[in-house]
Amino acid sequence: RVRPSRNYPLDVYYLMDHSFSMADDLENMKLFASSIAQSIRNLTTGYRLGFGSFVDKPAMPFIMTTTDGVTGQQTLKPCTICKRPYAFHNSLPLNNNASKFSGAVSADIISGNFDGPEGAFDAMIQVAVCTPEIGWRDSARRVLLIATDAKAHLAGEGRLVGVMQPNDGQCHMDGTPYYTKSLNYDFPSISYTNYIFQRERILPIFLATNESHHWYRPVASMMASASAKLLLLSANSDNVLTLLQTELSNLVSLARMIVLPQSGVNVSIVARCPGGVSPSVDPTTGFQQCTNLDFDKTAEFDITLTGIKCDTLASAKQVVLRVVGYGDIKVDVTPLCQCPCEANPDANSPFCSSQGSNKCGVCSCNTGFTDKLSNVSRCDCNTLDQATCIQKDETAVCSGRGDCVCQQCQCRKPAVAPVKGATYSGQYCECDNFNCPKAASGSICGASDGQGSCGCGKCQCSAGFTGDSCDCTTNTASCQPATGNHSRNCSGQGECVCGECRCDIGFEGTLCEKCAVEQCTRAAACFNCTTASGAPQGKCQKGCNGLNVTYSKEDNPTVLEQPAFQCTSPVPIELAGCSVTAFYAAIDTDCTKPFLEFVVKACPTTAAVNYIPVTVGPAVALIVIGLLLLALLKGFVYYRDRLEYKKFIKEAENS
Repeated sequence: RVRPSRNYPLDVYYLMDHSFSMADDLENMKLFASSIAQSIRNLTTGYRLGFGSFVDKPAMPFIMTTTDGVTGQQTLKPCTICKRPYAFHNSLPLNNNASKFSGAVSADIISGNFDGPEGAFDAMIQVAVCTPEIGWRDSARRVLLIATDAKAHLAGEGRLVGVMQPNDGQCHMDGTPYYTKSLNYDFPSISYTNYIFQRERILPIFLATNESHHWYRPVASMMASASAKLLLLSANSDNVLTLLQTELSNLVSLARMIVLPQSGVNVSIVARCPGGVSPSVDPTTGFQQCTNLDFDKTAEFDITLTGIKCDTLASAKQVVLRVVGYGDIKVDVTPLCQCPCEANPDANSPFCSSQGSNKCGVCSCNTGFTDKLSNVSRCDCNTLDQATCIQKDETAVCSGRGDCVCQQCQCRKPAVAPVKGATYSGQYCECDNFNCPKAASGSICGASDGQGSCGCGKCQCSAGFTGDSCDCTTNTASCQPATGNHSRNCSGQGECVCGECRCDIGFEGTLCEKCAVEQCTRAAACFNCTTASGAPQGKCQKGCNGLNVTYSKEDNPTVLEQPAFQCTSPVPIELAGCSVTAFYAAIDTDCTKPFLEFVVKACPTTAAVNYIPVTVGPAVALIVIGLLLLALLKGFVYYRDRLEYKKFIKEAENS
């Protein structure tokens, strides 16, 4: 369990790059020094602050020499107002006097070097290992802030100034505030620096400007086990106060546990934050953590240790769990590779369904038996009997679509899925979810539109849909008029099927609101049997059967006044010089009681039409024309015969 403590000891050391490009940053740091001290004091009264700086190894080509204008001698000062270059300077050891911190920062002077990279890692090692000189407390959270605008020299680059000896990770301040052996030992590697910071329990926080931020990103990642952080510092460090206030506040309210590198044991850590809040994951370490903890709240961590390999000759291993900012928990792990009860197992034990040996409460099953489907190892699964996995009148086990496990089919997934999410199912894997009819949308059972799903070869329709492919809606709104009476579908003269009206015989229209158009064709037959004056109904039974025939003038159509249906397109009739339009209607909206009305237009008389001149005249004319054509043909044949006879006589005389 981890709970933040009020006024917990906090040691913060500010290590600043003092190369000449950081001159404006140093000036801003002088302005913010007292505010930084105050913000840390607000977090805990148990604070201590320190300040130091670094430049580079004081040798060419890392630094440059200039000529003193007064003495004419060569000097290591990069400028007249600069301090001589150095590897590390401990300007102010850790203390709780805010005024001293402000004074040390204000009194500091910028320096400079010649090349681009700086000696940050040289200085970081000295800050970490020189515990008495820096003033680190054993019980305190240790935080090192590294502010820079350039990348750092790495191991091996000391050879440029003739330094061959690897960094020894020891303190070399020798009673002075400076690192005195920078020209004796090479720069440390990143991994070695990470090791030192893990060992000394110091949290490094890099404050890098935009020019070097990308370079320090992998550095922070490589130092993740030391809980390294990387923050973006503005070009002149004017946001340093905001960064420190936020990051240190987060640190005080943070509960995070990590595992220091070790081998032979897998460690999993699950954080349980107070109030049911889900833990976050530290992006650099991947471990869970609880943030924004109040002083009266407790975070809990469940830790599981699992041995990778059992080795009876291995000695006890030590696993170090670090509560970041608080301290370490050391756990000694001794492997136990065999229990005494394993030496004499109980063969064919009833505990193992008489099909296995009981070894320390764990069953070792006989051949042909397993416990794959059991929650506990009881050897209750017969892997040899497959009869229960074969469907009646079939020979394939699980329909060839699955495996018989413990006398039950475990269906496989289709080797080639015809649709997304294709599966086999059923007691014998005889069913699937893709051999069903497709809806108009092209998807099986209209699944893409939520109309249904395929189950064992048959569509299971969703509410509101029906049909073999779930393509038919049960909603009847489209079978009712937009306004008016909604009590009857399809005007009561048809059936609403899949949202469309199927009209009864004699009706048509979207809502079956019209009499069928073929009724209108009866008007023409009826008119040909009647006259404009009204022939007796008895003479026109064939053409007007069942029709109530009336006539009206153009300006007085009575049928239009009836609550009835009109023909979809009136039938125009031209006869004996009369222009007539026939309208068909049904009284009381019942097409079985028809009503036919002829509206007469421009009819010269209302007398009955005389059919004899109309029919005999054309017949006589046809006969006369035929006789004339016959006479002409006879004359033509006679004339041609005469010409042939004369030709014959002439040829006879010549011969």
